[in-house]
Amino acid sequence: MSQKKLNKFNSAFWVGGKHVVEATINNPRRKIIKFAINIKQKNTPFVNKRNIKAEYANDIFFKKIFKNEIPHQGFAALIEKIEEKNLKFYLNENKIFNIIALDGITDPRNIGSIIRTSVAFGFDALLINKKDFNAKSYSLFKAASGSTENIIIFEVSNIYNEIKILKSHNFWIVGMDGNAQQSIYDYKTQLKNVVIFGSEGQGIKKIMQLSCDTICKIPISNKIESLNVSNAVAATLSILDLNNTHKKNRSF
Repeated sequence: MSQKKLNKFNSAFWVGGKHVVEATINNPRRKIIKFAINIKQKNTPFVNKRNIKAEYANDIFFKKIFKNEIPHQGFAALIEKIEEKNLKFYLNENKIFNIIALDGITDPRNIGSIIRTSVAFGFDALLINKKDFNAKSYSLFKAASGSTENIIIFEVSNIYNEIKILKSHNFWIVGMDGNAQQSIYDYKTQLKNVVIFGSEGQGIKKIMQLSCDTICKIPISNKIESLNVSNAVAATLSILDLNNTHKKNRSF
């Protein structure tokens, strides 16, 4: 594959890692331009339900794409971004019930880890400001380990405006803040939930706090000042346990 061929698709981007590539190929909503396997991996079994032909490449090809920044395992896919319909469409179709909102979180690896955790614990969508989200980051895709294909990602101009829309559709808005009085253990899960996380240093913005129905914290040892945001998300969602809650409460 020559560099000229790589530059042919200006809107496409590469992602790497066996689980990532397999998940993108097996997602019918994801447009795949091509995928590549390291020649050393030629005998590796690979599920490809869409019968997209693999191209075989050497180590130099993968190093040129990923610059040794992620463990790609000799798998890469050139893909197109999924263009989502807007939030109101999904609300009108009654297709989303649990949303993670990220306020001021920009690190691709943290966001990827949060996506993976959100999918694991039954969340349907991620809400994030466009300026904070690098939709073509292979580090984000790698950290998410294929889970980007199992969640709706809303990149918006202003999260606050979207939160107001969600409130009008009976979502309960929960802000996470280390200085809150209420423990997340005391939050009673609703049918429709939005959980907002801010950056470690700044937290969620004041205007976002004012839009919340409740603000909670994760009780932690006073020996630790705070958790990394991806760890905070994992702890919070495991406490909420929406997978089991919705098995009991959903009638649809």
